[in-house]
Amino acid sequence: MRRLTVAILVMLVLRAGASAGMSVSTPLAELNGPVEYDPLNPTRITFDFGTEFQQIDAVWIEIDARVEAQQFDLCTDPASCVHHTILVGFLAIIDEEDQPFPGSIFSDRLDFSDDPRAAIGSGLAIAQFNNASTWNILLDGEGTLELSWNSPAIVGGQSVQNFLPPSGEISAARLIAHGTPVVPEPTVALLLGSGLAALAAVKPAGG
Repeated sequence: MRRLTVAILVMLVLRAGASAGMSVSTPLAELNGPVEYDPLNPTRITFDFGTEFQQIDAVWIEIDARVEAQQFDLCTDPASCVHHTILVGFLAIIDEEDQPFPGSIFSDRLDFSDDPRAAIGSGLAIAQFNNASTWNILLDGEGTLELSWNSPAIVGGQSVQNFLPPSGEISAARLIAHGTPVVPEPTVALLLGSGLAALAAVKPAGG
């Protein structure tokens, strides 16, 4: 009877937490380290939240990094050039796992300074992904993430000279999903409850 009671309590706690929604995070350790500037080959990794979801309400990304600005001369003709220093950050895209091409779920910009003209920026940047019409692609808890530099567009009729690309290094990154995880089936909860009851019944040595 005691084991059954514990099992029921465990199951109720799990289901109550899931129905209220919760945040689940996964580290993105593969992003740690220097970030190369290669517009044609952005960094692409896979991730796994370690759980399936009944539904997902929002997804966001956190990156702790130090970045250095890109610099270039913007010219309308060879005799008329203006030097620019622009501190750019990152842009992330997520899609379901094993997709050969990036998806259409973009993050907001990940910026590391309030001053876009600063030479250096650092700290923690947080960006939410745009509201997908459905997060069904991530209900299995797995997906693909692509990270690239968020370089500004150049207006037509202007040429870029003496380009110095941005550089940076990521020290920590994680992806967070807020939603309703799939809870264990009753049989799993019963087994878990039985194990907890068995542990509770064991007396310490000498007791």
